[in-house]
Amino acid sequence: MIDKLRQQWARTAAWAVAALTAAALYGTAVASVAQTDAPSSASLVTACTATSPPTSLVSLLRQPLVATAYGPRPNGSLVDNGAAGSNIVHDRDGSGALHIDEQRIVGDYVTASLLHAQPRYAQRGWVAARWGFGRQNADGSFGGADAVHGSTMFIEAVLRALLIELESNQNSAGADLLPSAMRGVRSLARRNPDTDPELQRSVPLTHRFWIKAALMEQASQLSGEVSLSAIATDYANRAIAQQTADGIYPERGGYDVGYQATGIVYATRYWIYCDDAAQRARVAASVARGLRWLGQRVDADGRVESSGSRRIGVERTWTGRIKGIPYGLVAEAFAAGAAITGDRVNADIAARIEASPAFIAYYQPRPAAQAPAPQPTLEVIPR
Repeated sequence: MIDKLRQQWARTAAWAVAALTAAALYGTAVASVAQTDAPSSASLVTACTATSPPTSLVSLLRQPLVATAYGPRPNGSLVDNGAAGSNIVHDRDGSGALHIDEQRIVGDYVTASLLHAQPRYAQRGWVAARWGFGRQNADGSFGGADAVHGSTMFIEAVLRALLIELESNQNSAGADLLPSAMRGVRSLARRNPDTDPELQRSVPLTHRFWIKAALMEQASQLSGEVSLSAIATDYANRAIAQQTADGIYPERGGYDVGYQATGIVYATRYWIYCDDAAQRARVAASVARGLRWLGQRVDADGRVESSGSRRIGVERTWTGRIKGIPYGLVAEAFAAGAAITGDRVNADIAARIEASPAFIAYYQPRPAAQAPAPQPTLEVIPR
């Protein structure tokens, strides 16, 4: 099965080169793709640590180990009208709640368009974004389940997608959505994290502070509104304040390897646009502590040990699946962390994960739960 999947992935040349060279470090032979001039695994690791830190989101995403973490194609369920994940069934027959966070798939699709030079991915991603904004309230908010957190994730993904296309000099098919996105940002910015009941419920979930920090800093970058950067700094500092001495970002009173990685990924997205040198240093130090703890949970074969995690393996996704280890996000956490800290150890761990059978299996498509006929779709565990 692994060999068959690798043959399929070989059609995506840029991804295959990175995956093959990562695998070569650990002696994995892949005969289905001949790459006579592929860079060595050591050179991929060096590329993440020997150069100056990335200065834009696009320069971060183009780091070879970061790019490989995104897999060979966009991730998740998406149908032609733009409904994603659990919203496919909600849109079809009105059953279940709206989950606006499912529409964050726009971020993965626009990222895949950049990494694989496939404009059709971005086009599909923006259809998903339009589906989401079609459910936006006049004040910029959204309804549905866990709507405040869900709208944070969705709007962050939209802003990230816009920044990717801006930085790569693409004509964005989503540029006209910026006003809608900024209405959503301002709706969230009006909420006081010390008194708002919805935000208070998120306090035990430390990674959510990092998502809000990334969202607000990206919004400030696109709009020029300095006040949003100040809000981003506050959220970042709240995440750092909750980090334990051994590097854990607590989730529901304990640790969780999946959400530890998620927090770190969003921390790097915040770091990219933060222009305060002292704050950037604090964030990089926090990321380094978080990765030192997470690195202890990765074995010699690149497998992540999740036992004791409070959420993955326990909670369910909106589509009803038990949350699994998000290998793409874990690999990205180490790769992006290596890029901003210059720590070769983290790059080595990223390469080890990306060469592992567990990482390959993570990106293997499978039939989606409750996928609406007659439009069969495929789903992998959301990133």
